[in-house]
Amino acid sequence: NKRIRYVYEALGDMSFELGYTTEAAHYWAKGSSHKTSSQKDPLDRNIQMTDSLFQIKQYELAIPIFEKALAYREQEYGANHYLTAECLAYIARAKEKRLDYRSSAQSYHRALQIFIPGYVGSSLLSAPDTIPPYIFDKYLLESLTGKSNSLYAIYKRDSLSNDHLISAYSHMNLAIENLKNIRHSPRSEDSQYYWSQVTRPLFDLGLSLCYDLYELTKDLTYHEKAFELMEESRSHLLRQALLRNQAFEVAGVPYELILEEQKIRTNIATYAAKIQMEEKRCEEANNTYLYTWKQELVRLRQAHSIFMLRLEEQYPEYYFLKFDYSPVSM
Repeated sequence: NKRIRYVYEALGDMSFELGYTTEAAHYWAKGSSHKTSSQKDPLDRNIQMTDSLFQIKQYELAIPIFEKALAYREQEYGANHYLTAECLAYIARAKEKRLDYRSSAQSYHRALQIFIPGYVGSSLLSAPDTIPPYIFDKYLLESLTGKSNSLYAIYKRDSLSNDHLISAYSHMNLAIENLKNIRHSPRSEDSQYYWSQVTRPLFDLGLSLCYDLYELTKDLTYHEKAFELMEESRSHLLRQALLRNQAFEVAGVPYELILEEQKIRTNIATYAAKIQMEEKRCEEANNTYLYTWKQELVRLRQAHSIFMLRLEEQYPEYYFLKFDYSPVSM
């Protein structure tokens, strides 16, 4: 692996010296796949172990690993860094799985304070006013949904206050809002599958909250919201069916163009991940690699925008089927 990495890095260096930055970025990205981790972050070192612990439901064994990673990231990146919030989301998920809902709600709450600019969150029950449309991240969505579910579980179990139910409802609405932002963002096919998996439980949670709030208040607003969620859920299932590559058959788009669009989106996701991983190496990060990859990421995003404009102009039926995310009326 080390020899292969050196070959790719040499090819990248030669391409860069000749001014072929796209080729250099490609070779360096290939080489980085054979690079060993700095092994400093406890979560990076043990990610496979924690995944296995989750699969066998040994959440209490995963939490100490996450907590060590949290301490490392707070010291290395700062208490308010995105990677710190990501680790808090891991801890919260493990606590939620362990049915420690009050503690999971607190960890999700702290993660949201980092993810959302300007959100103070002076109390556990306070929800952000809104989600900026440019923020679409799976850990943010997981934190909003997880906190809503945790607060709802506290309400169902302890019945201490209706405030927990109302706050859970507010966070659920924000999660739906964030999901809509995500739908409008560029996504790879794998990413589309991920979001399709997490969407259904969110709508189920929303319907349960609407039902309980209506039973409590007899406010017809919650009936209307429940109907809206059912409509949104059904339209989402229909949209997922259309998102599959069957859509190009409906609109008569050449299969080569479908593959080209998928390739661009996959490359965008690849370079974004490479940049994130290299930045986590801190003092060991290669600034030349980072600069070149970021330039390539900008180029790819511009290429994707141009491609989508061309697709919309030449094949409006396909564009509507696959990329227009307005609700589908039932």
